[in-house]
Amino acid sequence: MSEGKGLHKLSKSDLLNGVFSVSKLQEPKLTAAENYVESDDEFALQNGPILIDDNGKVALNSDTEKLAARTALGVDKDGNVVVIVLHQT
Repeated sequence: MSEGKGLHKLSKSDLLNGVFSVSKLQEPKLTAAENYVESDDEFALQNGPILIDDNGKVALNSDTEKLAARTALGVDKDGNVVVIVLHQT
């Protein structure tokens, strides 16, 4: 979703199980894709897999032991967006 307009339907992929969105009031949030409602969002991006759930528990339980570059999005308790970028060397 961009500028309040849906650009694509949600994917049914198991790994794309989250949605990062920003409301028209500029409030960021992370939502499980199955619970996502786009009514008041200005921007939304489907993502996944979810690493940590709303209760702070680890939600990703598999480990392939393969190193790879990764990017993670989060929202802290104060509503700040947290971006983590891991670069593999």
